[in-house]
Amino acid sequence: SLSFLSKLMERKLLGKDFLKSIASGNLEIAEFDDFFNIPYCCYLNTTTDPMTKEEFNDKFVLDVAFMRNLYQLVMLGDVSDSKMKNIFRVKPDPKTKVKRPQTSGQ
Repeated sequence: SLSFLSKLMERKLLGKDFLKSIASGNLEIAEFDDFFNIPYCCYLNTTTDPMTKEEFNDKFVLDVAFMRNLYQLVMLGDVSDSKMKNIFRVKPDPKTKVKRPQTSGQ
């Protein structure tokens, strides 16, 4: 949520351009700290009694491929979810014919 993201930005876990990147759908990494903090931010989002950043970093195994996939998932959402991937696409219903107003040229 935006509230959660703003709390992460207040704690300096995400940079100020992170929201701009999400809004634009751009996968550019404006700040590398954002990339390295994403696993901890996701952990915070799902945990009621979280570890500190230092404790988390001690236990987290750095896997760049996993982190890249996680970053993409956070930035773009789960595009494999069939309910969500086309939610904003508007397609005309083939069963409904749209009547256009008659003009003098028709």
